[in-house]
Amino acid sequence: MVLAAAVYLLIGIRVASGLPQAWLLGLFAGVLLIVAGAIVTAIARREICNDKAWAHLDAASGRFHWTWSIALLFASIGAITGFMTGLLGVGGGFVIVPALRRFTDLTMHGIVATSLMVIALVGSGGVIAAVAHGANLPLMMTALFAVATGIGMLLGRKLAASRRATYSNRLFNGADGGRTPA
Repeated sequence: MVLAAAVYLLIGIRVASGLPQAWLLGLFAGVLLIVAGAIVTAIARREICNDKAWAHLDAASGRFHWTWSIALLFASIGAITGFMTGLLGVGGGFVIVPALRRFTDLTMHGIVATSLMVIALVGSGGVIAAVAHGANLPLMMTALFAVATGIGMLLGRKLAASRRATYSNRLFNGADGGRTPA
């Protein structure tokens, strides 16, 4: 997933550099509307768990049963995520989370962990590529962002450990007033 994302990230950046800002803003707004509509529709239909998943976890090992079609599925999710990240700066929550919810039977904790890892790896690759092409990073802001991210991650872990998964699901599916069953 990450390798495909990294390749298509560069393609997305190249495409974005050739488009007017107004088009990019319109595309971004369109993606937001599509994702919001999909979330509201899924909540209205109570599509919380996915019995029609393509990729299934093995009950004994907790790992996916890998086939070529499953590898292609994950590579496709990665490619779309990378392209959208390069083009619009969105990907993790907008592409990976809905795709993993739709095509796998991962728990929400597994989906979020996977999404965050892919975001971290693809984002790091994007920063490295930008620096390699001559971009100057504001070191103080970059360091502050990294520290704030670390603190937020640690606080989030503490909060998650003291709450049930249903609390997180209701918090993130709050579009229906927190009534979504976990």
